[in-house]
Amino acid sequence: MTKCRLTITAARTPSLLVSTKLNEANIIKKFPNMDACAAFAYVLNAEATKKYFGSRSLAQETRMARSLLHNLLDVVQKLQKARIESINFVDATFISASVERLDLQLSFVNVNSYTKMNVMLDMTWLKHGVYPSDIIPHSIQVSRTKKSNSEALSAQAKAAVNNLRAGCFRILGLCRCISQAMSQ
Repeated sequence: MTKCRLTITAARTPSLLVSTKLNEANIIKKFPNMDACAAFAYVLNAEATKKYFGSRSLAQETRMARSLLHNLLDVVQKLQKARIESINFVDATFISASVERLDLQLSFVNVNSYTKMNVMLDMTWLKHGVYPSDIIPHSIQVSRTKKSNSEALSAQAKAAVNNLRAGCFRILGLCRCISQAMSQ
């Protein structure tokens, strides 16, 4: 999925130059319709070059990159599973508006009530190796074309999310409970 180029320079103190380049075609093929390239570029700090002195710092960086990649892959795989399971879950899009922030927008639609709900999750901590096991939405927007109470649906979705247990299935559970709230 990623390519790393190592350059070893001969000097008094051996050093390594490591750069990460994403294989965007492969990412798009494996994780379509969610702009996963934005998430991979953000989390793995793609296109940046780092210089390391000694094998210990390179080993630490390798472990960290493996952890970051593992967490990110788990999140996108949970999103793919949620798309299959949840009938109202229609879209997941990673958004990196700046180098300091990564958001995940989840979109749900109920065609019977003409309701759309967008849920924004802050995924910034993925870059620091923290799995979003207790993530809560920082924004829920409901739009309807039929007359009804959008605030009540938003409150219902928030209550359902607050009842979820923390853990590695949090994102999948979040998609399930919001989809269920949209069905009512």
